[in-house]
Amino acid sequence: MKTKMFFLVVVMLLCRGVAYAYSPSVNIPILKVEGIEQDIPPPHVPPPPLPTQVFLHVGEIADIPYPMFGSMVWECDNPPEGIEQEESYVLGPMIILRIKGVMAGRYQVNMKWYNPLNPGQPPLGRQTIQIIVQPWP
Repeated sequence: MKTKMFFLVVVMLLCRGVAYAYSPSVNIPILKVEGIEQDIPPPHVPPPPLPTQVFLHVGEIADIPYPMFGSMVWECDNPPEGIEQEESYVLGPMIILRIKGVMAGRYQVNMKWYNPLNPGQPPLGRQTIQIIVQPWP
């Protein structure tokens, strides 16, 4: 998974330029006040909303686009057995999140909005989406 995220970040850098790949959460500025170092929190960018429901057939892949904000990405947080997250890719100013339905059923999938360049930082946003995987007729 780390190699996928590294590849995604490299592609973002190559496709959009360094100015768009900068994330304030990676380089948190330190302000010195009277000899005391204080962390200045990065400005919070609300995550772009994902659809609340996604309909798939078994074996089908849903492509869910969302706008690119620095190096922030949506990722499945412990997806259920019937769902797999495929490798995302960059298309112009958008990132395409790819989710595959493996087994028929209704799944609540927890998504996290985070910066893969700063793995120690907690996710800056969360959303739950319902994925309905139907068998082929």
